[in-house]
Amino acid sequence: MIKTLRTLLVVALVALPLARAAHAKGTAVSANFNTDPTTKTINGCTGLAYQLYRYYSAGQGDHFYTTNFNELGFGGLGYVIEGTMGSLVSAAFSSCGATPLYRYYNGSIGDHFYTTSWSELGAGGSGWSYEGVQGYCFASPTTGTVPLYRYYSGGQGDHFYTTNFGELGGGRIGYDFEGVQCYVVP
Repeated sequence: MIKTLRTLLVVALVALPLARAAHAKGTAVSANFNTDPTTKTINGCTGLAYQLYRYYSAGQGDHFYTTNFNELGFGGLGYVIEGTMGSLVSAAFSSCGATPLYRYYNGSIGDHFYTTSWSELGAGGSGWSYEGVQGYCFASPTTGTVPLYRYYSGGQGDHFYTTNFGELGGGRIGYDFEGVQCYVVP
């Protein structure tokens, strides 16, 4: 009963405004805020998948992504929740081709950065602090996954990730398309 009431409250207060805003922009944003992991089978491996929540801070000009809903919940520290960008899988999928998605933060420019390539920033440097492994995704297309697209705005100093290519396409509104970061569970 409490979970049902919580779901209805989420739809009324968060999901419907997000859907209206996405519709006005011509984009689709998922507003499924089920914080419980789900069991998935991909490439012969079975394990847990965790939703990847997307937040935005207009004050910092920063998009932030996390699989831990409790980090910011429905928003906090100047961030507003925008929806979910699919799901990342657990380390149990490593033996089936999943790779870590590393999370970094640069406080001097107020930007979070995510990459599957340890060689991009390693343990950090040049103002970037390594914050850990956000979760696991696949480096190449895998049945049951969708691309997670990566963009960068030098003007805003912001990295942006989405599973919806229609949001920014090949790049627009100051964002350059950097390619597919990895493949996530839809």
